[in-house]
Amino acid sequence: MTLRDQGIINTGITKEPQTLQYISNRDINYWKYKRSVKYERLKHKPYSDLILSKDTTIDDYIEYYKTVDGYAADFSNDNAFLPAEFISEIAPKLKNHFDVKVIMIVRDPVRRSYSYCSAAYGSKSQKISKIDKRWNNENPKSRFEWRMIKKRFPDSISYWKNEISAPACNMAKFSYVDIYKKFNCHFPTLPIVMEDLWSGKTDKLETFLECKLSGLHRNCYYPEMGTKAPRYEELSDQWMSDLQDLSEDDYNFGRDKLKWIYDEWYQQFKTTPWQ
Repeated sequence: MTLRDQGIINTGITKEPQTLQYISNRDINYWKYKRSVKYERLKHKPYSDLILSKDTTIDDYIEYYKTVDGYAADFSNDNAFLPAEFISEIAPKLKNHFDVKVIMIVRDPVRRSYSYCSAAYGSKSQKISKIDKRWNNENPKSRFEWRMIKKRFPDSISYWKNEISAPACNMAKFSYVDIYKKFNCHFPTLPIVMEDLWSGKTDKLETFLECKLSGLHRNCYYPEMGTKAPRYEELSDQWMSDLQDLSEDDYNFGRDKLKWIYDEWYQQFKTTPWQ
């Protein structure tokens, strides 16, 4: 929002088209329950078929962003989870047409993982979410699975603790460094620590994008206030996420389970931003 509002980038008809993830997986459920909703809402917009249709291709994706004025930007969160092989496949095509730069914003892994789990726990089991209709999941199978999850776990913190204790990586626990590496081997990639940026450390971002920022858009996650976060209208996905406040013991439990993420970060970047 900072970059868009200050005219530094242009996100076109949507800041999160999720197009690359769909091209990489062609998952019919991903289309039916996620992208088709976005398509119906935006299909009247110019060139929407190029990035939102069921048959879209990487060539369509490129053609669409060539129509966008200025520094075009795709801020789909799903891009973080693109397969490395797919990125390697599309990178030459993208570089033939664009000067590509990748930005990734990372938050304290404990805080991020809890917010994600809490938001999911609070919304996905209902057909119409009590938290935010934008998080609605119409997939009947998924809704059933989430109802079973709510029977097993009495609250969002117990669900979060289970997720970060699972042996395999999941959406609550994944490697920031792996995401960085799979993009950085093809494009200039800047990892930004959220807490550092909103504390006023904007120099790296300004240098990376060759711009000057006149402030930052407000952020419900900084400073950290948990359930007492300010309720900014345009950031409901942030302030609606945390259903409970983590105690010191809860936070330390998370630090122990996610220690490997912190350790990886230090090994790669030699910084300890969340100490």
